[in-house]
Order: sequence, then C-alpha cells, then structure tokens
Amino acid sequence: MKTIKFSLLAFLFIFATSCSSDDDSPNVDRSMVVGDWNLQAFNYSGSTSGSFEGVDLSTNYDGEAENINAVLSFNEDNTFDFSGSYDIILNAEGTSQVVNMEDVASTGNWRMDGNYIISSAAIGQVQGQGVQGPDEGLMRVSEISENRMVLDVDQESSTTQGGMVFILKTTGRYVLTR
Repeated sequence: MKTIKFSLLAFLFIFATSCSSDDDSPNVDRSMVVGDWNLQAFNYSGSTSGSFEGVDLSTNYDGEAENINAVLSFNEDNTFDFSGSYDIILNAEGTSQVVNMEDVASTGNWRMDGNYIISSAAIGQVQGQGVQGPDEGLMRVSEISENRMVLDVDQESSTTQGGMVFILKTTGRYVLTR
C-alpha cells in the first residue's frame, strides 16, 4: 500500500501550483520576472485525502528537491517553459524514498497580478505521462531581485489519477536564480 501512495504522490507534484491566500504586498515589476531562471531549491509539505474501493489512501507528506538541473523561462510573449530533472526526497507514512523526476516539462501562458504570477494549467510530462494540475496556477513572488526570485505556493486542488479522486493540499517554495 505504501508503494501505491508513493507512486501517486510522485505524479501529483509536477510543478502544478495554485494559491488561495491573499497578500497586500506591492506589485512586482513584470520586467524583473521575464527571462530564464535556474531552479536552485524546491520543497513542499502537505496532505492528500482519497480512497479507492474502500481503502483509505490519505497521507501527510513532505518533499525536498536535490540534484536539480531545471530551468523555468518566463518569456516576453507571456508564455513560459519549464524543463529539466531533479530528485525528490519524499517522506510519507514514516518512510523516505527518492523519486527521480526526469524529463519534466511544462509550457503555458503566464501573467502578473500584483505580486502573483498566474499561469495557465500546467501539464508535467514524466516519462511520457501527463499530470493535470489545477485549472490556473498562482505563485506569490515573496522575493525578487535581478538574480534571485522566491515563489511561494499554497495549493489546494482535486485531481483524478487512475479513476481515483484525490484532494491535494500543499504549501511549497521555489528558489530560482539567474
């Protein structure tokens, strides 16, 4: 059962973000966001709730990326591209496992709203399998300079994998550098 939970968790966290909190911070200058950003750090924690044929598949988890080789590009034409690979150290159910994320890719559109980056639905590709995220992504820019950007997420979404419906609640942080 733990193997099933780890497999499901691994496919649920492919750069899909949605934020539900409000923040009164000042607007972020769009021109500071545009360009190529190297993913330096990524961590998250949260919970899933769901069941399959009467078996409870709910769990709490946390994860941290290492061996990161990924780039997020916010293009001038309001498109974005994310590609690369990383390992996630996933902790759930008292067990730790390394989940290798190779050939992860997402593309879509983006726009600014105050200090939030809003992206179109992101589809991650992991070894040819698509993973549907929320309808719209919302990442709060909590720090930005010429060479560093920190994006915070507070995600709550519902997803269906293999006929099973899961509620996913996650908080996380992306640290990006140029």
